Order: sequence, then C-alpha cells, then structure tokens
Amino acid sequence: MLWPHARLRRARNVELQQRVAEARRDSPESEAWLGLLEAALGESGDVATWDAAVPRPAADRPVKAPLLARTRIVLDGRAARSWVRRLLKRSDRMNPRTIDAVALLEAAVCQDDARSETLAVAAGADPHALRVVGQMAALPLLQACGRGLGREVPGSWWEGYCPLCGAWPVVAEYAGLERKRQLRCGRCGTGWAVPALRCVFCDETDHESLGYLTPEEGEQMRRVEVCGTCKGYLKAVTTVRPLAPWAILLDDLMTVHLDVAALERGYHRPVRPAYALEARIAERQHSLLRSAFGRSGVAPWGTRPSDVCRELLAALEASEGRRQRRKRDTTPDAIGLGIKRDLLERAVAADPEPGAFEAWLLDQCRGAGGAEGGVRAMALSIFEEWRLAQEAEPFREWLARGAPSDDAPSGKSPSNSSR
Repeated sequence: MLWPHARLRRARNVELQQRVAEARRDSPESEAWLGLLEAALGESGDVATWDAAVPRPAADRPVKAPLLARTRIVLDGRAARSWVRRLLKRSDRMNPRTIDAVALLEAAVCQDDARSETLAVAAGADPHALRVVGQMAALPLLQACGRGLGREVPGSWWEGYCPLCGAWPVVAEYAGLERKRQLRCGRCGTGWAVPALRCVFCDETDHESLGYLTPEEGEQMRRVEVCGTCKGYLKAVTTVRPLAPWAILLDDLMTVHLDVAALERGYHRPVRPAYALEARIAERQHSLLRSAFGRSGVAPWGTRPSDVCRELLAALEASEGRRQRRKRDTTPDAIGLGIKRDLLERAVAADPEPGAFEAWLLDQCRGAGGAEGGVRAMALSIFEEWRLAQEAEPFREWLARGAPSDDAPSGKSPSNSSR
C-alpha cells in the first residue's frame, strides 16, 4: 500500500506521484527512505502553514553567510509538532512522545548532528535514524524558505554551499543551450551559478586535479565531478530545464549507482555540514483566527468586525433580564459577559480591519495582565461568533433584528446600535 499512514498528506502533483512510483519500482531497497521523502513532499503542499514561517534574513549575519543564518523562525508550533510526530510514527522504534519535535526541527535546519544525537540518546532512539527523520521533517519548512527567499540570493554568490540554507549541493546542473553550471540544494531547492572548473568543496581550480567519472554507454546526460585534492565528488546532470525543487532528492535516489561508482574509486561526500546556521525556531502563539477559520486563517467574507460587534452588543443587552434576576453579579457567567462587553465596545470604537482583527484582539489579551485567561476566552468567543455571522444567514438575520430573546426585560425592546 502506497500510503499506510492515512494522516500523512499525499502529494497532489501528478508528475511527482509518477516519479515516486518509478523510484519505488526501481529501488525497492530504498522503501524506508522513500516513504519519508514522499511524506515530506506531501506535507510541503501545505503552503499556508509553512510559507507563514519564512523569516526575514538577519541583518547582522556574517559575510558569506546563508540567508537563514542567525534567523529567528517563528512557526505554528501545534502544526509543526503534529507533522513531526506523524513522521516519527513511521518508525516502530521511535516514540514521538519522548522527542521534542520543535527541537528536532531546529537541529535539522541547522544541520546540528550533535544536537540530533543528544535528542536521540535522551529518547532511546537510533541517532542515525532520528537524524534522517529530522532532515525529512525540515523539508517542508526549507522548501517554503526556498520559495519565499529565493529571489534574495545574491547573483555574485560563488561559495560551494547553499546561499540560503548552508547545505552542500546535491547535484550540478548543466541546463539549456548554454549549459552553464548551476549547483542545486536538495533541502530548499535553491540553485546558484559557479564556475565550471572549480571544486565546490575545497575551491580547487587546477584543471589537472579536477575530472569526471562517466557512466556506462547510453547515459550521456550524467557524470560525476571529482576532485583529486580533497577527494570529493558531486553528481552532475545535463538537462533541458532545471529540476523542480521536489525532484532533486528523488533524482538523487534514482542515481545511487553513480554514488557507488565514486565511492568504489575512493571519492566521498563531506562528512561535516557546510555551514553552521545558528538559526532559532520559536513557536507562534496559537492563532485565534486559525481556531475560528481553519488552516487558512482567512475569513470567508470581508465583513468588518465592528459591524458584527455592534450586533453582538445588542445580543448582550437582550440577555440583561436574566442577569438582573440574580442577586449577585459575581457569577462566572456575569464576569465573563462583562469582559466580553468591554471587548466588544472597544472593537466598535477601534474599528479594526478584518485582516488585523486577530492582531488587535491578541493585543487586548496581552494587555490584560493577570486577567489574560478570561480575556482570551472571550476573544475567541467573539471570533467564533464573527465567523458564524458570516457563514450562517439565520444567525446574522437574528443579530440584525436586535437579537430578540425571552430574556429581554419587560417593556424594553433591544435595538441595534446605529452604524
């Protein structure tokens, strides 16, 4: 069965699915790794979650530092933990509950193998297996960074490591008619041009130390670039157009015979990561808007929050009769409604834009001090009612009529405030 874990997303890209099926057929021994990659590429399709986490490059990053160096990546912690745990469940030897998902993501993004090993030892997991899972778990975030920051890669970047995430390249492409050499990162998909006669690992430029390994006849589009100085190697491909970001690691898997040929001749890939990013991952405070409207975080209609808040104030007025019958105004219900009334009145006065309503409400929560818990609960209630007013016509009509209720005081008809 192609997808034994129902909660993992399946990639929607038809070409991707075909390539995965081809890889599964031709390399059955790589099923475990391919399953992780397939899941990661499927998760990458959730662009709303991961694109929202793309950071701005740090202004104080050193010269020749990748764009993600020293960045602070703020992501939806709940979504990130859910994704990492789903991936960890693919291994019977790992307990997702014993592994800090966000810490694993940070270690993987930074290529911090020592930290990954520490997490593995603490969880009683195999260090190599956890490191592989971590790299696949970071793929959706890194691919999102490639989409969001790719245009900021300097055209003058000639370093051997990725200008965005600091990884060594997976392949050298010679695309189009000009056949200019472009290195490609398997993690974020970034491509960058470097001179043809130059080792990406040690910067050797002596043509007598640089060479190629050519595969069997009939495979003229592929070869292996080798360096006699550092004994490093890099696979190369001649192609009509650049590989899609999702295709780079799949292509790497499908050409493992080239790796074998290089290893048998004494060449190797670098053991150490190319660049220590020192990036940090923090969790975004759980979004009230996401709770109300789902993953997209966008209301389906553009109704101004102040309009709905006016009508919700009328609904509170309609329930005044029930509260007046109580002897004391210290019940949790009365206190909560008082907080809600205050929030609604402030929302009407501030008249925030629909797209800024979440930030406005969160500001009210943060400014509540010790009462933040109660304010947050009422803020979420307001969001839910705002959504309901936009999605359920009967509810909106009821609000527009002044929220008629049997609890309204006798002789007093609740009215909607003027707009």
